Amino acid sequence: YQTLVLLVQKEVAERIRARPGHSSFSALSVRMQLLASCQSVCPVPPRCFQPPPKVQSEVIQLNPLPAEQRLEPAVARRVEVLLKQAFLARRKMLRNTLGSLLPEEQLQPLAAEAGISLQQRPQEVAPSAWVALARGLNQVD
Repeated sequence: YQTLVLLVQKEVAERIRARPGHSSFSALSVRMQLLASCQSVCPVPPRCFQPPPKVQSEVIQLNPLPAEQRLEPAVARRVEVLLKQAFLARRKMLRNTLGSLLPEEQLQPLAAEAGISLQQRPQEVAPSAWVALARGLNQVD
């Protein structure tokens, strides 16, 4: 079990840690939260660098999830397909962005079983729901 400690731009740290429904929540948020627990260690102001950058920085700590909590490869691949498709148009409803994967009458019950409404936007869906939808889609194939 290892820990990663990274210095990143504050906006990147916020995206990694963001929760569903937050404006910073993105595909990166889902990917990182499915791989590790992520927390802030401390902010790092521009004055700590020479020359000072125009951005704020933050130290974050990532604790990779234990092997038994990681996704199996087939589900991880499907989650990646879903995230790419859904977050291409993050302001659109999932009905519109995921409609190319399956006809809506097939997609709707799978989404409902995963706890997802096709009226939601991608930034409103929790990482666990993306995993549930991916598992459902993998069973259909």
